Amino acid sequence: MECPICFEVPEASQIMSYATMSNHSWQNSTRCNAHGICRSCMGRYVEIQILEEGHFNPRCPGERCSYRLVPLDVQRALERSARGEETWQKFEQLRSECHAGRLKELLSEQGPAPATAWLLSECQPCPRCLTLVRREEGCLHVFCRCGCDFCFGCGGPDPEGCICPYMEKTREVVFAAWLRTSPESPVEWLWESRARVEEERFLSSLHFFLWMAGAEVEAPWSESPGDTTDTTTSELQGLDPIRWLPQGGVDSDVFSGPLGPLDD
Repeated sequence: MECPICFEVPEASQIMSYATMSNHSWQNSTRCNAHGICRSCMGRYVEIQILEEGHFNPRCPGERCSYRLVPLDVQRALERSARGEETWQKFEQLRSECHAGRLKELLSEQGPAPATAWLLSECQPCPRCLTLVRREEGCLHVFCRCGCDFCFGCGGPDPEGCICPYMEKTREVVFAAWLRTSPESPVEWLWESRARVEEERFLSSLHFFLWMAGAEVEAPWSESPGDTTDTTTSELQGLDPIRWLPQGGVDSDVFSGPLGPLDD
C-alpha cells in the first residue's frame, strides 16, 4: 500500500498508526487507521502544523478525515523527526497556553445568546488552561487536553480542589465555581468580582445596623444607589450565584464555603 502523500510504498513498520487513549469519561474511539500514511510524511506534517501553523491539536491529514491527533499520536509521529524535540517543546507550550481572554469574552457578552447559555450549562473551564471542556458521559472526574484533571461539577482541580461538598447545588454542574471562589484561581478578575459583591453586601448591612443603633448616617433607603455596581461584575452574564451549605450553624449565604465564613 502506497502512502497517499509521497506515493512511496513503505515497510509495514513505517506505516503510521494512531494510539488508543481513554480515561474515566472519554476515549478516542473515533480515531481512524491513519490512511496508510508513512511515519516520515506524518512527522513532517506534524512539524508544519505545530511549528509553522501553531496548532496544538492537528487534524489527521487523511482526505476529509476529522480525527484530531492526541499527544501520543504526536509523539509517535515525531519519533524519527530531525526537529522532534523542538516540535514537542512547542507542542507543550501551545497546549499549556491560557485561554483567559476567550473566557472573559464569553462571560462579557451582552444578552447571553443561546450558544453561550448552552456553554454555561454543558461545559466547564479547565482550572489550568481555561479551555472549555464538555463531558460526554461517565463520572464527574474529567481530563483536559493540557493534562489537568478536575471535577466537572465545580471545576476544581482533582483530587484536593473539589468544592462540590460545600455547595448548595440545584444542578450537577455549576459553571466555574472553583474559579469564582478560590484564591488560587488563575483568573483574579473573576474571583475579585465575586469578592466585591460580597463586600458591597457587607457594607450595606453595616450601614443598616449603624442606622438602627442611632449613628448619624442617612437612612439606608434615602440614599440614591447610583451606578455603584462593579463593572466587571455587571458584565458577567448568565452565571448562577454560588451558595454554600451551612457549616456549624452559620448563615451560608456569604463566604461559608471551603475557606470558612468571614470573621466578625
